[in-house]
Amino acid sequence: MFLQACTEPEAQRIALLDGPSVLGWDRWREIAAKHGLGLIEASLQAAIEAGAISDQPVRPLAHVLMGALDEAAMLVARAEDPEQMRAEIGRTLDSLIAALSAG
Repeated sequence: MFLQACTEPEAQRIALLDGPSVLGWDRWREIAAKHGLGLIEASLQAAIEAGAISDQPVRPLAHVLMGALDEAAMLVARAEDPEQMRAEIGRTLDSLIAALSAG
């Protein structure tokens, strides 16, 4: 859903393109971490507890995935065809998540 929102011109302009410039990179990252990192950490912890992904330190993995999502969002926002790029990134993220699988 996050990447789908990144295909919307308003979200692109406000959250991804102008946000870092207006707020500064450090403040923009602070806001992103405040609103996204906890959700990613909780999701990973739940997946580990459910046996869906291998047991591993949650915090570093959450930061790596958040970085990947941030870069994916920027790629969508700057793409000539944002919807096509979102679909391509979706497949890439599916592969990445499958690689974390405990099965």
